[in-house]
Amino acid sequence: MKFLADMGVSPRTVAFLRTLGMRPFAFPLCFWLATCHSSLATAPLGEVVLTFDLDYPALLALRQVGRASAIVFRTVIADPAWINSRLRKA
Repeated sequence: MKFLADMGVSPRTVAFLRTLGMRPFAFPLCFWLATCHSSLATAPLGEVVLTFDLDYPALLALRQVGRASAIVFRTVIADPAWINSRLRKA
């Protein structure tokens, strides 16, 4: 499975996913809605966006893009160890 890690996702989480055999990479270019929109239009099949931002799922719903999905961390605990433990459970 391939993951795109948005700006707020820690490099420690990206490294953690690599230890699980995943292929994550950082995607720090989503500063504007148009950039997010174009990234979803070109997202490879099966790609999952990891983010703390609600823009991605909103765009997925509005565009009805079936090629990408998102894991949105809606929490006040942004500590990478806590996030990683939740990802491990998922």
